[in-house]
Amino acid sequence: MDRNDSIPPFKPASPDNFRQRAAIFADLIDYDHGRLWNLINSEAAYIRMVVLTQAGMPAVAGITHQLDAFLRPLDDKADSDQDAERLADRLRRGIGSMIREVMFANGYQKTGQLRAVPPEPRRIFRRAEVYALAPAVERLDFDWDAFLETARYAEVRRLSPELGRRPPTSMYSPDKRSYFMTSLDLDISCNDEMSLRAMYRTLREAWDAQVKAPYEKPLRLHTLRVDIGEVASMLMELVDNAEEFDHWEVELIESIGNTKRRASGTA
Repeated sequence: MDRNDSIPPFKPASPDNFRQRAAIFADLIDYDHGRLWNLINSEAAYIRMVVLTQAGMPAVAGITHQLDAFLRPLDDKADSDQDAERLADRLRRGIGSMIREVMFANGYQKTGQLRAVPPEPRRIFRRAEVYALAPAVERLDFDWDAFLETARYAEVRRLSPELGRRPPTSMYSPDKRSYFMTSLDLDISCNDEMSLRAMYRTLREAWDAQVKAPYEKPLRLHTLRVDIGEVASMLMELVDNAEEFDHWEVELIESIGNTKRRASGTA
């Protein structure tokens, strides 16, 4: 095996990250006393998945023999038991999310390509995701000050989600690879899901703190709202379950209402 085909050292996926990223399957962490998660999130399974990935095949093809032990009992009862059929279908989708978490944790990304899964030991999955080793995340080095000194007003307006009343405004870089947030006075990569998730939490915490402050600052809330909306939109393009961030505006409104009710003693 040459250097280009070497397998990166295994890093176990975080169950907490899985519960957050795939909330609808969070309970499957404990399925069969945790045996399913521990199987997929093991070095042996990871190596088999990467070997198939390097061959251009779906990662799940490397562990179908091991997964058969979990799915066969349900599939055998599916024709006469609707509960077993529903659980088998949910388990298959949950397995896909677990594999994604393990591959992400080890530097792989989805390619958007689905390929047929070999019927070994039987046709457990028809088609599944093909992964590829993700390129290293580039360090952001865009010079925002130099750009704003020379940029035309029309260019700034084109790159800004909402031109604010006080410069510098929140805006995208011309190549749309980074986004400058006025509310926090820093920038972030537009394609780094984990960093965007962390930044979304930071923005929401800043929003909640400002809403609870004795003296509300409308401009501060406005800039936070713009940045929260943009980061949420970026995440909706990257995650499997876009609904996770689809209700950000409703949640902001609700936080204001909850704070006012607590202040009036009606909560």
